Amino acid sequence: MKAASTLALLLNSEYVSVPGNQKSKKMLKKCVHEVPNGARIQIKQNETIVLLNNIEIARHHTAGCASTFDTAAAVDTAAAAAATDKADPSHPFEWKAWTELHANSEIVQKTGQWTVPSTPVQTDIHNLFYFGQGLMPDDNSIILQNMLQWGYGAPSGGRQNWAMASWIVGKSTGYFTKLLEVQEGETVRGEMTLLKNGSWFVNSITSTDSANFTIDASETGALTWAYNVAEAYNFAACHQYPAGTLDFFNLTLEEKVAPVSAQQWKPSREMQYPLLCQEHATTTSFADTTIHWKQSTESTERK
Repeated sequence: MKAASTLALLLNSEYVSVPGNQKSKKMLKKCVHEVPNGARIQIKQNETIVLLNNIEIARHHTAGCASTFDTAAAVDTAAAAAATDKADPSHPFEWKAWTELHANSEIVQKTGQWTVPSTPVQTDIHNLFYFGQGLMPDDNSIILQNMLQWGYGAPSGGRQNWAMASWIVGKSTGYFTKLLEVQEGETVRGEMTLLKNGSWFVNSITSTDSANFTIDASETGALTWAYNVAEAYNFAACHQYPAGTLDFFNLTLEEKVAPVSAQQWKPSREMQYPLLCQEHATTTSFADTTIHWKQSTESTERK
């Protein structure tokens, strides 16, 4: 009965956790929307228009979306483990570990594959994962993403299995495609491509399906930051992670002007709050990233 009531609270919460959100702030659920496969998203000053086959199917006013719930302020934790790199954009503490790259010029494509992890060892109904890749501009105002998801508390309601979707998240609104269910060990692929018509095509691909949308590049600005990331929400013990690691491979990145061949992914991790499960990222070449975490039965504090 307790689990059922907790789940009901999660599914009916006014606020939801979205991937890539800034500064640990949950968004109002009414301001995060699912869009159909193949939708075109147009972000205006006070509204967002969704089109399908050049026909308007939804118009969302954003004036009431400024309210957010600051999860970082709600956490009583130890002092910062180390000073944050001032040159990097700020990220919420749910970004546990990742690799990043700041391009020399505007990014025009990012692709990659990763393996669906195992079922989390000992799950809690509050646990929520987002594992995937993203692109952002220098001002950190918006992020395009291909994301695996596990758990409740997401805008879709969520469930305790793995699923994949394409995302765009701004300062107070978010849009995502349908969730594509995937299986442990399956290889998934993410593609974010700036098309010749000036639109970004964001496509999440499984072994049996795909989910995508487009958005005009004038509405995203020049995207210059690239990431491969593990986000984890609402954890009390390291054994709530999946067994093993999160493995990205066949990563590619293209810039508009400058080549990226001389650059490498930079491993990064949460620096504002302690990481008690030793989350960290490694890379051996430009084509790969691995996210690691410790697993144990030892209870930990929220991190």
